[in-house]
Order: sequence, then structure tokens, then C-alpha cells
Amino acid sequence: MDRIREELKFHRGNVADTAQDNHLMVLPTGLHPAHSSRDFTDHCAAFHVHLDYSKEAFQRLYGFIPFLISQSTNSPFLNGKIQAMSNRMHLSAHVNIPTMGLQRNADIIHNPSLNTVEVKVFDTQITIDESMGLASLVKMIGENLGFHSEIMKEDYVKLREKAILYGSKSSLIDKDHLKIFEDNMDVSNILSQMNGSDWQIDLFKKHGLPSVVYSLWESFQHDKRMIKTSSQEIDRTESSFRDLFYLIPYSPFLCIDKYNKYLQDITYSGGLKKIIHH
Repeated sequence: MDRIREELKFHRGNVADTAQDNHLMVLPTGLHPAHSSRDFTDHCAAFHVHLDYSKEAFQRLYGFIPFLISQSTNSPFLNGKIQAMSNRMHLSAHVNIPTMGLQRNADIIHNPSLNTVEVKVFDTQITIDESMGLASLVKMIGENLGFHSEIMKEDYVKLREKAILYGSKSSLIDKDHLKIFEDNMDVSNILSQMNGSDWQIDLFKKHGLPSVVYSLWESFQHDKRMIKTSSQEIDRTESSFRDLFYLIPYSPFLCIDKYNKYLQDITYSGGLKKIIHH
């Protein structure tokens, strides 16, 4: 996991430097805070986690998908207003209830090309520590026999929606399962801190929407949550979003060494430079 952390740090740094050199901002969130639902499809940013496949790991993780959503929400705004804790999940056609007919578009899938369980429900996170926390969370649930696969399946649709709307306030997991996380520092840290959506909302209430945008960019550059107040207006036209790049829209975190080099951050960083130069 330490090597994965260093690689992510390296590639995020490259993306930040490239954006800064070309007067662009990279926002580590699932959706631009002033984004319009009319221009949603091509401008959301997700964070995917892969774990070595087994039927048991798939079943355990499937049972905890609503909980995983609730701990990772980081896109609370739509049209500049608070709508849900994860508007990316609320609107995206790329994630849905797992069924055979919607296999590639499901919340969790068996990725046959890598033979991994792929969890697709996370919003892009503000810092590396938060990303690592989610990766470790997936690893713990997938590999720990103490997590029972049926825990949230019965009310999956209802609990999924609750997690999307209310985020960390959903209270979807019992104390016995929470105790299992105490031994993993990355996981316990992400569960104990303010959720990304809650942090953005707190900023919005205190300083306004422009400050949310500039604080996200500042946080991405320094890899820690930072507040930068601003009264500058935000262009809300659809065309403006085509010139603003988000942090790595499909960025798999692989929790196993044999897939360590499969980091789409590299591809995205190169694609960013290519787009800018053209």
C-alpha cells in the first residue's frame, strides 16, 4: 500500500503541475460545485477500487456498498445548490443496481480483464489519505470473514438512496463492524473525519460557492484540505466546464501488488497534456 500511495502522489503531482502551467484548475470532487444537470454526463469524476477477485470478496463488498457510498460522498452541489451528498451517484448512468443486464454500469462488478472485484461507487476524493482510506476499506471488507455478505442486500435500493442523499449521516453500519476498522489507521482516520461533502457544505455556508471551488483546487495542489476564500464569480455556462479538468475520472486503486502498474492516472495525465497542446 505504501508503494501505491507514492505512485498516486507522483501522478497527482504531475496532473497538478500540468494544470497550473496551463492556467487550469483540477477539482478533487465528484462534480463541479456549480455544475448543471444538463451537461452532466461527460463531467463527473469517480474513483474506482480493484481487489483480487473471489466470489466471497464480491459478495461481502456487495453487501456493504451502501455503507461504502455513505463514507465517500464528495459532490454535494448541483446547479450551485445542495441537492444530495453525492450528486454524481444520484445522476450518473455509469453506476446502477448490480444486475446481469447492466453489468458494466453496476455499482460493483467482476472485471474479467483484470480478474478483480471493481467497486465503482466512490466520488473522487480530496486528498491521497482519503483515497488510501477507501482503498483500505475495500480491502478490509473484501478479505475479512467478519463482514457478512447479506447485511445490506435486503434493502439495497433504499439504503443506497439513503447513502446518496445523506452521506455519512446515514448510520448504515453497526458498532460491532465499526470495531473491526479500529486496527487500520487509514480506515479509522477516514471514518472519523468530516466527510468530503460535509466539508464542502461547511465551506459554502461560511464563505460561498466560489470559495468551495478555489479551496478544492488549493487542497489538490497541497494534498491537504485547505480553505481559500474568494468572491470571484463562477461561470455557470455549460461551455465553461469543457475547459476545466477534474481529477482523474476513472482512477483504480489496486490493493494487490501484481496489478500495481495498472494506474489510469498515467493515461489521464498524458491525455490532459495532449488535450492542452491541441
